[in-house]
Amino acid sequence: MKILKDEGIFAFICSNKFANVKYGEKLRELILNNEMKIYYDFSGIKVFKEATVDTCVIQIKKSFNKKNEIFVNNDYYLLQNRLSKEVWSFNNPIILDLKEKILNKSKLLENFNITIKRGFTTGFNKAYIINKETHNNLIKSDIKNKEIIKPILKGTDIEKFKITFNDTYIIIIKHGYGKTLKEDYPTIYEHLIQFETNLKSRGQVKNGQHHWLDLDNAVTQEFLNYFNQEIIIWQRVCKEPNFALNVDNYHILDSMAFLTTDDTDFLYFLLAILNSNLIKWYLKLIGHKYGKTGFLVSNQYVKKLPIPIITSKEKQELINLSKKIIKYSKETSDNKTSLNSLYTELNSKIYEIYNLNNYEINLIKDSL
Repeated sequence: MKILKDEGIFAFICSNKFANVKYGEKLRELILNNEMKIYYDFSGIKVFKEATVDTCVIQIKKSFNKKNEIFVNNDYYLLQNRLSKEVWSFNNPIILDLKEKILNKSKLLENFNITIKRGFTTGFNKAYIINKETHNNLIKSDIKNKEIIKPILKGTDIEKFKITFNDTYIIIIKHGYGKTLKEDYPTIYEHLIQFETNLKSRGQVKNGQHHWLDLDNAVTQEFLNYFNQEIIIWQRVCKEPNFALNVDNYHILDSMAFLTTDDTDFLYFLLAILNSNLIKWYLKLIGHKYGKTGFLVSNQYVKKLPIPIITSKEKQELINLSKKIIKYSKETSDNKTSLNSLYTELNSKIYEIYNLNNYEINLIKDSL
């Protein structure tokens, strides 16, 4: 962060992460106790040659006026009192009004009975992630190896409502199981020992957190059990948010995340909401922009998504739509026209559920 000072006016050049709860607490407190005059967001623009960082410029005047307005991106004024210690959004007031309307019709996802987690962290993918040929050879050498080799997805395998498995697998060595791997799964051991130097160089191994053959992050059977049930999965850094229902026990890496609950119908209902244009718009509104083309769909943002409070009939309609779209997506025949029609129907229902008018709908469409 760079600070420029002139007669009670401070100009800050800093990372826009200061708006995140995790960062910039002192800076946010300074701003709230004074008048922010200018905010300019350079997210997605490479400002510094030496580093890739989302940058912003802030100008603060050493005084306080509860009716102070901030000039944002040389485009519009925003009342400073719309900022708080918890919420930092410099969007156009019209957009903020629409966001508040959506929230008033909703309950945040984190307030439902759900579990959200990231996928597996290996610490060295080259050792544990294998292709079809290696998978087949290891199973052929010892059928017992099938117990700890599982199918795994990459982020590019996920589309809206759809998963395409591309014959990639993960060797899962649970926490503490590396100690007896040579005796229990000798051919798996022979495969992994060729990466011994790299595996022993992982930070968690050097710190004594686990055996050098174990996966990182202390994988437990409890964690593995999540992949024996239906889960919603998505890519955490992406150009567009895509959510799919994993019913085939595929596993995922930590570049992806998953959500689950005991209520299967709720997953189908939720899938319809998450894949809507409205939620795509909302995610881009609250999420962290990632370079020029992508953004971060991390757990912290997904938890804050507004899930509408609706009737049983409306919920069932969305469940049925989800199942229908999944069915059409799996078929190999040309269903593009039918799918587009279903997506249009889905988005129309979502707009109706949130009680949006034509002007508000067009605001969302124009922002996508």
